[in-house]
Amino acid sequence: MSEAILFAAAEHRDCDPTELPPLNEYVDIDALNVLFGEDSPMSPALSRGTLEFDYGDLVVDVDTVGTVEIRDAE
Repeated sequence: MSEAILFAAAEHRDCDPTELPPLNEYVDIDALNVLFGEDSPMSPALSRGTLEFDYGDLVVDVDTVGTVEIRDAE
């Protein structure tokens, strides 16, 4: 999930992902990947959930079905 967020943010900003600030400064990447990543024995059983967080001057929305939405912060 963390890679999907980086690529979506880079596409939104029309830049290379390496030009973005480190994602781990804004969210716990391990927790993000466990909650919203691929199914694994360690993943919690979430039937539906969403997370919204600020990523620099962007707002990121992710959900358990794999949707990533990036928008400019207001």
